[in-house]
Amino acid sequence: MKTAAETAWPIALADLEIWERSFKWVVRRCPLCSKKRHVHGGGLVGEDPRRMLGHRAGHCDHADNRGYILVDADSAATESILRRFGPNVSGGSGALAEKYR
Repeated sequence: MKTAAETAWPIALADLEIWERSFKWVVRRCPLCSKKRHVHGGGLVGEDPRRMLGHRAGHCDHADNRGYILVDADSAATESILRRFGPNVSGGSGALAEKYR
């Protein structure tokens, strides 16, 4: 049987960014391989990217790649982005999404 330390997932802090029509969660430093950057999808602009937080597979070749818990590194910055482009803007479609219709 594995110990709690062996089954506990590391924490990966991620910043929310907008890439064209979608949100991305950017991990600046992977807790598994220490590479500077991994990117995880956050859904389409107009959706709530916070629903994509939680356990995620690691995007590296680390020998013990059991994944990690993706956590919002800056909730104030995320809230600022979502006020402009999130699910409650423009009838749920997001301001940036309007640009691509």
